[in-house]
Amino acid sequence: MTGNPRFTFFAVLTTLFPLVLALGIVLIPVVRNYADHELAEAATAKSKRWFWGHLLSAIGFGLGVVVSAVINLYLLWSLDRFWASVGLVLMIVGGAAQMFGLGADGIGPLAVRRAGGSAKLFFDGSQVWVTGTFIAGSILFSLGQIIMVIMIGNREFFLPAMATTMMIAAILFSVSTAVPSGYGLYITAVTALIIYLPLAGLFWQLAALGH
Repeated sequence: MTGNPRFTFFAVLTTLFPLVLALGIVLIPVVRNYADHELAEAATAKSKRWFWGHLLSAIGFGLGVVVSAVINLYLLWSLDRFWASVGLVLMIVGGAAQMFGLGADGIGPLAVRRAGGSAKLFFDGSQVWVTGTFIAGSILFSLGQIIMVIMIGNREFFLPAMATTMMIAAILFSVSTAVPSGYGLYITAVTALIIYLPLAGLFWQLAALGH
């Protein structure tokens, strides 16, 4: 039986999202305390890691938006169109806001430094706008993701233990934005892997079955 190329494509996208996001997060130099802008300024001295880490993380959330559309429309739409739509809208808006926040945070301080200023000036002046946008996006994306994971559990695609693990990961993903340290991003990376790699495996199975 030949595989289904559509589900193969879905499987690849769903695998790439958490992997690209995790790679980006690992590349970003850790800022132990976001409230200390001097620590953030020191982290930007590793300009290549700072830039590429933020860029890959932004790309990761862009993939997350696409993956959320795939999951909600192709796996969950028939279960409950209302909640699938709500989850999808929240993840699209939240993911777009996170992409903007990460992009600005990755380019802004480096641009200020290149102009001869201190990166600390960027962090001092952009906290409300850039950080606020990122946090708001994280909250919206997380809410949509929790709705999505609940619906996945209701469809019984996975054993109860796996469904519970994914639910715990979705909650921890949302909590990670409240951690005032770069180490919170590692929680985001790990929980994304826990949520989406099993879903990628499901798409691989569907592709192999030719559905």
